[in-house]
Amino acid sequence: SSPVLAQGIQTMAMPAGAILRTGDSNPLAAFSGDFRYDAVPLQVTGTVPPVGGTFTLPGPFTYDVNFNEPLDPSSVQTADLALSGIGGATVTGVTVLPGNTTARFTLSVAAEGTLTATLAAGNVADVFGNPNDAFAGNYNVDIGTAAYPTPLASKLPGGSLVYDPNAP
Repeated sequence: SSPVLAQGIQTMAMPAGAILRTGDSNPLAAFSGDFRYDAVPLQVTGTVPPVGGTFTLPGPFTYDVNFNEPLDPSSVQTADLALSGIGGATVTGVTVLPGNTTARFTLSVAAEGTLTATLAAGNVADVFGNPNDAFAGNYNVDIGTAAYPTPLASKLPGGSLVYDPNAP
């Protein structure tokens, strides 16, 4: 029977002379190399809010990234998640929740627009040290519904039906 591989880094080695070339029967030089065995690649299974969902200003926001298997909590850093699309958006914190399958990021975003969150391949690891697959999702950032400022004051000339104030 063949041995069962443990997940994580593996080493394969062959001593010099273990194999002879077919053409001239010269022996193989010694070889040693490392590789990873991963039964299930680490992948994002969903986020809260979901991809395409909305963050409603004002922030800061909580952004949960859910994975298909437990993470190594020591492998998760704020710099692992990149934000783009809205100037000044930053990741200010991260915590791995109990069970180690969710990374909760804290986001600071001050303007409306489309925010892209990207987790590059290899930024975090599972409990065997195997790297994650890449993930990216787009989210809306909206100020939501706000009441129009009142009271409204009429503007000159009288009877023009022009009122103030302006609202963005």
